Amino acid sequence: MNNIRVSVIIPIFNAEKYLQRCIDSVINQTLKDIEIICVNDGSTDKSPDIIKNYMRKDKRIILINQENQGVSEARNNAIDIARGDYIVFLDADDNFEVNALKNLYKEITKKDYDILIFAANLFINNKFIAKINYKLIYHMLKNKGSINDFIQLNTVVWDKIFKAEFLKKHMIRYPKGLFVSEDGIFCILCYFAGAKYGYLNECYYNHYDEIENSATSNKNYAIKEDLNSLKYLSNLEIFKKQEQKIRLAIVNKFCGGAIFYWKKLEDENYRNKFYQDILNLKFYLEQNYNEDDLFKCKNYKKIYKIFKKFEGKFPYNIYCKMKFKTCKKLRIFGKEFIFPKTNC
Repeated sequence: MNNIRVSVIIPIFNAEKYLQRCIDSVINQTLKDIEIICVNDGSTDKSPDIIKNYMRKDKRIILINQENQGVSEARNNAIDIARGDYIVFLDADDNFEVNALKNLYKEITKKDYDILIFAANLFINNKFIAKINYKLIYHMLKNKGSINDFIQLNTVVWDKIFKAEFLKKHMIRYPKGLFVSEDGIFCILCYFAGAKYGYLNECYYNHYDEIENSATSNKNYAIKEDLNSLKYLSNLEIFKKQEQKIRLAIVNKFCGGAIFYWKKLEDENYRNKFYQDILNLKFYLEQNYNEDDLFKCKNYKKIYKIFKKFEGKFPYNIYCKMKFKTCKKLRIFGKEFIFPKTNC
């Protein structure tokens, strides 16, 4: 295939349950001049066999096999071999609308954007819940969006189409060794590189989430990893060169992520751990920003309120299980906590 308009990059790890829906949505696109790069990231299920079966029917599909290295390495390896003029990223448990690539390609080439941001449909347990980005994109198109709105639009990659030449010229790749917010860092690096943005307020992507029985799902490390991602970004020279309002908008984004994960936790046993992670995030921010600037970030103020609300009450499960009726003190790791009487 000589003229590849769009490269579709799909990182795959044990996705056999969803993979057919995902691949079908790509091979049935009305835009036919595409390549489909599937990166098998060390799957132990039937995902590789499913891809091989599709490859026999469709020569546009390319399979890369690698040891399990994570989604960042999977996407980076695919970018390195992508031949399309533009690149989109598709998660293996999601899918495109049938006219997505044709319409996105038409729109991004019309004004020669480096990145086109579009809307998506959110499904939870296969039930439609909401349109993602719809209101934010509307504000950006009306020139009413703030820097915080813009940063909020740059938390994931699957709601965007990227000019391949731009990514390769500026050597933009996903950070290695990070397990949370790698999408956001990738998008922010594009912004730092001076990308020209366009917006399309149409839903072309279907994003699926499932609610796990566990109160934490797989997010019991998320605040800690968010802090690692923020530290990674903050240590980059290009980040240090940004205006203060931009850096604070990014801080606000990461604080928002921490609050999101905190609210997901109804199990107080896990909140014990998360409380310390939020405390570490708070300490890090206070060491690197002055108080007046931090209180300009609405999500930092929410973290501050969380800290004040639960200060001195953790580990919460120990606090409740001991059922303090007369004792008002507890020493943990050499530190003394004062408690009121409680009927927990």
